Amino acid sequence: MYIRLPKKFTMDSDTTKNVAFIKNKELKIRRGTSFRAVMYEITYRKYGLRCHYCGRYLPKEKITVDHMFPQDFGGPTITNNLIPACKACNNEKNNMTKNEYLAFLTAKKHGKGKEFRREFNKNMKYGQYKIPKSWLTKRSITEITATFDLKENYSKGKLRTIKYFYNTYGILKKPIVVDKNGFLLDGFMLLMFAKTKGIKEIPVIVLDNVEVI
Repeated sequence: MYIRLPKKFTMDSDTTKNVAFIKNKELKIRRGTSFRAVMYEITYRKYGLRCHYCGRYLPKEKITVDHMFPQDFGGPTITNNLIPACKACNNEKNNMTKNEYLAFLTAKKHGKGKEFRREFNKNMKYGQYKIPKSWLTKRSITEITATFDLKENYSKGKLRTIKYFYNTYGILKKPIVVDKNGFLLDGFMLLMFAKTKGIKEIPVIVLDNVEVI
């Protein structure tokens, strides 16, 4: 799939210039750069620092990024799935999709927010992806290249969550994300879990206009 990109974009780190930039309509990311940080920065620059839901403007240190398709239902951290949101709206939305939350806000406006929330919670089913099927493909884990990032937080808690979700629902909590050459961008622990579990094929989102260099 092709993610949404601005016509121009450059991002610097504290020590290095151009750790991510647009060239020939493709996003180039230097190895070792946080993919999530790049996705967040593009989202801020594309949409500004105003909450998508309530319209409130916030300084960058206080704005959050909402996953329109929630991460607990397979929502990836890519620009097609991200919009700025204030903390209050983001927390209230919780595990709703963007469209579900907009419907909730309409119900809330008419004094029926509690009923909507109660019905939503009753019908919410984990163990499924709510993202568009066109985003997904399957890849053999042998086709994916990954490196260990010393700056990443590989906590035992994250691994337990992945293990619990898989043992309970039979699927990985979300797809991993790779660039056009199969280099891992997001989901290192998911990939490692799949390898230790002997899973040969895993759900993958391939970004055809992103390349790690």
